Amino acid sequence: MATQPSICFVCYVPASLECARCELIKYCDAVCQKSDWPDHKLICKQRSEMPSRPSDDHYLALFFPTDEPKPRLIWVRSQPTVSKLHLHQADVSNLVGEDCDCAEAGTGPGPIGTKVEAGPSPAGKPPLMPPLGTHYTTEPHYQKNKCLAKWVGEQWLRQIAPRSLLVAGANGPDAGDGHRDFEMRDLRTLKSVLTMDVADEYVDFAINRAGSARMKKVWLRI
Repeated sequence: MATQPSICFVCYVPASLECARCELIKYCDAVCQKSDWPDHKLICKQRSEMPSRPSDDHYLALFFPTDEPKPRLIWVRSQPTVSKLHLHQADVSNLVGEDCDCAEAGTGPGPIGTKVEAGPSPAGKPPLMPPLGTHYTTEPHYQKNKCLAKWVGEQWLRQIAPRSLLVAGANGPDAGDGHRDFEMRDLRTLKSVLTMDVADEYVDFAINRAGSARMKKVWLRI
């Protein structure tokens, strides 16, 4: 099978310029690399300095604490039994609180909630991205997460109310609902989810996915 060419993370054309630090993202030129830097710098240095995986049961996750200026990449254990959480309940509880929720989120063609799978794409077209597993404890009256506000902007936290937020990779039901590491490319998906306008179809999807109105109450500041 032919090897798929590397594509620019920004404009999706063939690329050969690689981030010298993390060596995980490619660009077609310095202009695209510079435009991506405000997001890429969030975890580039951390990713390049991450210690080895503690065990096969650990997965890389991105943690946004409420009172720190930057998020942290951390190793978190996977959930050993069937659970609403993607990751180990004890680890998640220690990070985001015992009364936490978990939701799968992603972006892609079509309405919110459309199945999204990773894969190659034609030049100039964005690749389809796998979903993310978000873990959070939050209520509409909670104060803004300073870590998130610094990254996505204060204005977006007027409509979402996460306290601490832990994000890991998810493969989705068609891939066996397996865990995966949070990857550099997932920053774009996560930012899209956090900065989307809260349209009626999103609220409907959130309620249907949760099976109740609780997700609407805790994730959205309404």
